[in-house]
Amino acid sequence: MNNAGIAYKNDSTAPFGEQARVTIATNYFATMEMCLKFLPLMGNNSRLVNVSSMCSMFCLKKISAQLYSKFTSPMELDELDSHMHDFVKHAEAGDHLEAGWTNSTYEASKLGCTKGTLILADTYRNDPRRILINCCCPGYVDTDMTSHMGPKTVLDGADTPFYLATLPESATEPQGQYVSERKVIPWAR
Repeated sequence: MNNAGIAYKNDSTAPFGEQARVTIATNYFATMEMCLKFLPLMGNNSRLVNVSSMCSMFCLKKISAQLYSKFTSPMELDELDSHMHDFVKHAEAGDHLEAGWTNSTYEASKLGCTKGTLILADTYRNDPRRILINCCCPGYVDTDMTSHMGPKTVLDGADTPFYLATLPESATEPQGQYVSERKVIPWAR
């Protein structure tokens, strides 16, 4: 299970381009790199769970129709990498909104994390080791990252990731899904 991630506070004085570069590097690129290094080492009936966020869904609703179409269509991981680099490039130039992106680096990073996880699941769907790959939202949890504003306890937030990580050996679903409160949430609406 991977729950590495960062989020700049709303009152951060760091330039938006810097926030984009650091957040995308941590929440998207590092997550995908870890997955790509570990997947070949995983055994039969393994589980890969990336903790994403409902913010990925918020982002999907905010981006342009052109980007929405791309993010809800099949793509390869290198194409997704290119889109995430594009967000950073536009964030650094200050024209990310005009390019169809959101004004939240965290949302964009979790959009990439969710889509990347779905791509990995599709890539490994027929792997004979039967690895179930999913991502999830823990909910709004009372942590330092949320400035302790979340109503959920850490244990409540761990419920869905734990559920996905401990699916029985015989399980075949969920696979390649975004899950919240132990329920599959459709990626495109």
